[in-house]
Amino acid sequence: MTPGVRLELPQTDLRMPPVATAVAVLTVQNEGMLLFDGGVYQVDTIANAFQERVARKKEDDLVLLLKAGERLPIASLLDISAMAQEAGFSQVHLAAKRPESKNDGLEPNETETVNDYNFLTP
Repeated sequence: MTPGVRLELPQTDLRMPPVATAVAVLTVQNEGMLLFDGGVYQVDTIANAFQERVARKKEDDLVLLLKAGERLPIASLLDISAMAQEAGFSQVHLAAKRPESKNDGLEPNETETVNDYNFLTP
């Protein structure tokens, strides 16, 4: 018996259409560096930035788009999602980069576009 819950995601080339909801983007870089709202943060310092962003919003709903590579630990993903919810974000969307090769995924790609990401929403 394997611990945990098995989750099977469908394979598709379809992309989610854009929505009219306001989106704030958090990009997770190597070594846990977080790029958000023009600043550089760590997981333990991002909560204040989330709260400041939500406090100055003029939108009804604010969504956090979390752009992450394949090496983001699930614990960090859950911590970031919890902090975003506590700050007042209405949803957290995950955009995960599809690996192109068997390299370690740590090399930057200068031609990266939004089409290189798979968008997962609840």
